[in-house]
Amino acid sequence: MDFSLNEKQKMLQTMVKDFTRKEVEPRWPEMEDKRRIPDDLLKQLNDIGLFGMTVPAQYGGNEAGGF
Repeated sequence: MDFSLNEKQKMLQTMVKDFTRKEVEPRWPEMEDKRRIPDDLLKQLNDIGLFGMTVPAQYGGNEAGGF
């Protein structure tokens, strides 16, 4: 069985790593202290398509989880 990532999965992995380094890591102390994720960061996560990845499109998801 081949468990290696396909090109689409590798692109997603890179995008998430870059987003995390740029947007999440600098704000981590604030989030840790307040014990919440800021609304603007949640919106950014949604805007780049990370919400609804396993939800069928007919229900508002983007079905990206299936690759």
